[in-house]
Amino acid sequence: MDMTLVLVGIGLIIYGLVMVVAYLWLERGSFLDPVAVSWAGYIFFIPVAMIGVGVLYPERDTVSYGAMGCVLMVLGTLTYTLGLYAGKAIRFSWRLPSPRPKISKAQIWVALLISAAIYPLFPLLMPLLVEIAGGSAGTVLYDTMFSITLISVIGLVMLRDSPISRILMGAVAVAACVAIMWTIWSRRPLAGVLIATVGLFYHFRIAGRSKITKFLYFGGLVMAVLFLSIYLDATRAARFYGGAARSLETFSSENLHGFFAGVEMNYRVYEFTLQQIPAQHPYLYGSGYVPGICWFPRVLWPSKPFGTGFVTSQLWYGKEVLETNLGLPTMGEAYANFGIPGILVILFLIGRIVRILNTYLQIHYDNVIAWAAWLMIVPDVATEWRGDFTSMTSQALLRLLGFLAVMWIAGWLAPARSARSTEPRRAVRLRAGQWLARKGIQPHPLALRQQRQIVKRG
Repeated sequence: MDMTLVLVGIGLIIYGLVMVVAYLWLERGSFLDPVAVSWAGYIFFIPVAMIGVGVLYPERDTVSYGAMGCVLMVLGTLTYTLGLYAGKAIRFSWRLPSPRPKISKAQIWVALLISAAIYPLFPLLMPLLVEIAGGSAGTVLYDTMFSITLISVIGLVMLRDSPISRILMGAVAVAACVAIMWTIWSRRPLAGVLIATVGLFYHFRIAGRSKITKFLYFGGLVMAVLFLSIYLDATRAARFYGGAARSLETFSSENLHGFFAGVEMNYRVYEFTLQQIPAQHPYLYGSGYVPGICWFPRVLWPSKPFGTGFVTSQLWYGKEVLETNLGLPTMGEAYANFGIPGILVILFLIGRIVRILNTYLQIHYDNVIAWAAWLMIVPDVATEWRGDFTSMTSQALLRLLGFLAVMWIAGWLAPARSARSTEPRRAVRLRAGQWLARKGIQPHPLALRQQRQIVKRG
């Protein structure tokens, strides 16, 4: 047993738990805030992978790089913490644009029809997109179709005075989930549906209740997401390859080992990357991030660099492999691109981005669309540490942009004159204004007028 990996893994679990509790206690945050969610990687993924490798592979070929891997992992963790607490960026977050704070029943139905009209085009457009832009182009249609479910979720949670609409949208949500389950390989979209559904209900219905109620509700959410992830992992071979479904043996030792082996594999690739770069392969100098930032198809840019996961897969297998993408944790990708300085800079920047997003959502605490958009990508953010930037971030950004685009078009086609049925509770809307007041931020005059109207109605 490699005790170094095991002890460092346990230490990271304790550190992540302490940081989450400190945030919830000192900053009075929520379990679903970006700061709390971002530590999930250290609680569930990175430490589990380290402990798994230390127990199952004590005599691996890269054992001599175990100490270096642990040092860089701790260094990256501390740098990320520094970026997270280097200031709350309140004024910067306040200036960022935001979706419309209210949404009407008409807008939800228009957005739903727009999304539903796109899905039947998938079989027709997919071959053309693959020919023009490669296999990843299909995610554009996948992720736009995914917004059907999210829009239905908003209707289910917010349309309190429209039982017929809620019933119809519930049927649409179920149908969309089935479609996603049988057409999308990744587990994250369906987990995002579940988190968005119960997360919106928690945010607008449960957050103001007792701590015990919130803890029990959140614990149920975590268990539901874990069960769904294991179930999808156990059965997707049947859904995509025609194999025998093993749903009745979801928690068998074979399935559980396969589920956690995927996490453990990332850390083995991480140590392998430390061994190979720069000794056998030069640093990537940022080229590994290009596919995740620049979405130009290769037909227009033939020399477009490949993602970090593609490069590490080549090194791991010793040949070009197109069927798989061996990602590595965020620290490993930063090292593969820029060495140790890359870990310091990139992890600090990630900490700043998470803090800005956290502050932005606190300012717009009552914005249904903004919170739905965030909750749908929670699985991607929580598992960002598990894979490379291109594979883990592009899907989330596409789903996010597709959802926001559909909602913007719906708002343009059906302007909201009255949205009383979808307004959050008065206490929720007032919390956003109170949070700004405590931080010394003067809201926009329109926001002040809206707050006075809320108080008058309440």
